[in-house]
Amino acid sequence: MQINQSHPLWKIAAALLLFLLIRQLLSYIALSSYFSATVEASFDHADVIELYYASSVTTFREQHHRSSEAFTPGVREIQQIDLADGVARKIRLDLGRQGGEVKLYGLVLKSHFGGKKTFTSRQIFDSFSPASGIRSYTLEGDHVLVRTEGIDPFIVLKGELREENAVVGTFLPIVYALTLILLLAHSSFSTFPAITDLQGKSSSIGVHLGALDGVRGVAALMVLAEHTGVLKGIGSLGVWLFFCLSGFLLAAPFIKEPARAVSPGFMATYLVRRLKRILPMYYAVLTASLMFSGKTDQFIRHILFLQGDSHLWTLPQEMFFYLVLPLVVAAIYLLLRGNRLPTVIFLLVLLVAANTYMSTRYLALYGYGKKLEPMIGIFLSGMMFSYLYHWLGTNRLFLRLDRTHVRRFCSVTGIILLVLLVVLSARLVPGWTHFDALRNPGTFGFFAGMLILLLVLANNTCLSRIISFLPLRAVGLVGFSFYLLHPTLLAFIRSEVEDYYGIRLSGLPMFILAGLATYGLAAITYTYIERPFLQSTVSATTEPLQKKQASSGSA
Repeated sequence: MQINQSHPLWKIAAALLLFLLIRQLLSYIALSSYFSATVEASFDHADVIELYYASSVTTFREQHHRSSEAFTPGVREIQQIDLADGVARKIRLDLGRQGGEVKLYGLVLKSHFGGKKTFTSRQIFDSFSPASGIRSYTLEGDHVLVRTEGIDPFIVLKGELREENAVVGTFLPIVYALTLILLLAHSSFSTFPAITDLQGKSSSIGVHLGALDGVRGVAALMVLAEHTGVLKGIGSLGVWLFFCLSGFLLAAPFIKEPARAVSPGFMATYLVRRLKRILPMYYAVLTASLMFSGKTDQFIRHILFLQGDSHLWTLPQEMFFYLVLPLVVAAIYLLLRGNRLPTVIFLLVLLVAANTYMSTRYLALYGYGKKLEPMIGIFLSGMMFSYLYHWLGTNRLFLRLDRTHVRRFCSVTGIILLVLLVVLSARLVPGWTHFDALRNPGTFGFFAGMLILLLVLANNTCLSRIISFLPLRAVGLVGFSFYLLHPTLLAFIRSEVEDYYGIRLSGLPMFILAGLATYGLAAITYTYIERPFLQSTVSATTEPLQKKQASSGSA
């Protein structure tokens, strides 16, 4: 959607809104940040002054405090406290760790974005309120005399701190607001890749990607629901859906043309495309989260898929499947010549064996700080149902069935199966709390693959319309970025909301807020990190084919 040039009032309103938002943001993160505090005081005993700071509410947290060096008893001293550019809109002074007598002569706060905030003894007396552990609080000439008792006595600033800086507080918000309006005026949301790629795409199995993108969106939101506490236990089901969908889609090219399994050229293209699908965004996240934080050893182990901390444990699993798939499809071609029904039986035996016997004794992938068995059986479930789908498409008995009845049956069965999987994964059935997706990955992975099969067979039904719901498809399109980024956005939002508003956000409000924020960032990273690499792969693989066709035509 382009901005309508004929409505200047709309642009003025947008500019004003952006100005106010940016001005408020800078008011907190810049004009209320201080790099040091200088305290002039004396104690009648050896002790320290601790300064606590908060963003907005008077909820002071231990990680937001700094301490002075110890004051010499009976000596008037000036001590500097390093605040490391912390946002200190509210402050609290802890006057020692034990009772006694403290004299406060002055306090100076320094900011890189303003001047310095100076409190004389009179201003300290007027601006701070005595709180816990204060027996008396009086102004005595050039100092405030504070008599304390107990542990950690403190005084609290009555108002809020904010530096005055016309450049940061007014000029920069105007510049940023006008710049954003200029960018929007020359942009079209209808051509933004995260929007345009939702239209008209078809997968390698010939199914419109709306439903399959929807599956990916459902899986991503299940993981988010787990991590925000909306529905505990459902995250594992979301991951199994991701794994199954990979197996289902990646098997398709080898089903249509089994000989590709032994084609070095096609296999090279397959591996390059898989690497370009995973590595750019994955390495970008690793660089930001590990390398820049100095965790070099962990960074190297992660980029080599030797380790997968937190939600990144799924990436070594995915890469392991990418390496195993060529072996599986080559065996299918050499042993079964790509015959679909025998291949379904072969994959069924293989996935049962993998789910039953695969353990860390034979092969382990490191994640969550422990050894994990490869979840190859779940990927094989997706492959098996992909072969079954294509076999049904050529089976005469199946094709004779009334298509409307088949679609309705698959739709109803799929909805029931989806509800059942969610209920069991979330442990909502008393007496069945042990039977969930986390403890039974093989079983739930198998039924996740069945759900995908039912979905692609239930075209233009209630099930497909639910899964193809535009917001689900939108999240699914950027699902990989969404999955990688959501923990960072969750931690950021949780911390900032608690700092600024004193609220520990969780549940549905956190799910909505984090979901919107993560989708917005994921749409950008999909457009500028993921998609360019994938398009370069498509161009590289289609150009030789176009040249070959051109030469054949000229001949």
